[in-house]
Amino acid sequence: MVKTPTKATFESKKNARSLTTKKGYNILWLVAVAVVAGCTVWFLTKQQSKAYEDFVVIRDGKRELAPWRKEKLDKELEEIDDAVQYALIASVDGDYPCFSCPGKATTIYLKVGHIWKYGVTRKGEAGRYRGQYPDVRLQYIDQFFGNYAECLKEEKRKIYAYPILPENLNRASPLIRPPGNRNDS
Repeated sequence: MVKTPTKATFESKKNARSLTTKKGYNILWLVAVAVVAGCTVWFLTKQQSKAYEDFVVIRDGKRELAPWRKEKLDKELEEIDDAVQYALIASVDGDYPCFSCPGKATTIYLKVGHIWKYGVTRKGEAGRYRGQYPDVRLQYIDQFFGNYAECLKEEKRKIYAYPILPENLNRASPLIRPPGNRNDS
């Protein structure tokens, strides 16, 4: 049985065609792209709208950083000077997510005290995790204090040495890095 097009069918095709340009682009798609582009331009100009005068003040005829800018600089420099290399360790025996397991394995069994991840933070435990660890059974332990560069070096040493860590060597299939570290950095 052959269906004959009705007037409604022709009308719906006509309406569908009216939403496309001569080259076949959907007008709604073009409108969406234009809106995103417009928002991006607005956001970027808003970011650059702070005037020079917002960053610099004149005191006794000399230009200085505005107080808020100086405080921000001091805070960021202090964070670079005061970093921590930490470890997240298992607080309970059990299966934990594994980002470095071979094959299709997505979990690994850890015993209490086994390393799950090494990391570095300039904001301390509260600033890094805000009490929300990747797994509630993980415990945060500070291992090394120093400036940011020193802490990064210590983290690298520990990640690279993980393959020869005794807890890792006791596994049937040792890992190349801690289960919580996706890569060497």
